[in-house]
Amino acid sequence: MTKGRRVSLARRIIDGEKLGAEFSAAATYELNAILGTRFESFARAINPLFPGDNRYLHRLDDGTWAPFSWNNCVRTVPPRAEQIRKLAEERKIPMTELLRELVVKELVK
Repeated sequence: MTKGRRVSLARRIIDGEKLGAEFSAAATYELNAILGTRFESFARAINPLFPGDNRYLHRLDDGTWAPFSWNNCVRTVPPRAEQIRKLAEERKIPMTELLRELVVKELVK
């Protein structure tokens, strides 16, 4: 998956969540898959340095919230994202459809 596509998917997920609220389980799973991270959750927050930045995130890891730069993760292709891309290619389905399937499987566990 190209960097541009990963940025676009991450933005879509981030923009779909409310400011100040913890992300849904589905959005957390999708964003982790795209970024190659394994955080417990994410939340949109007000950026103290750039108040107009509406995609500023905090991440929950081991019970602690901390600021998080999702843009830095997009710069390199995470192994998990590459695995998902290959699986989507093998199954000949759009990656977004595969991500939805994976989210549903994870939520049903």
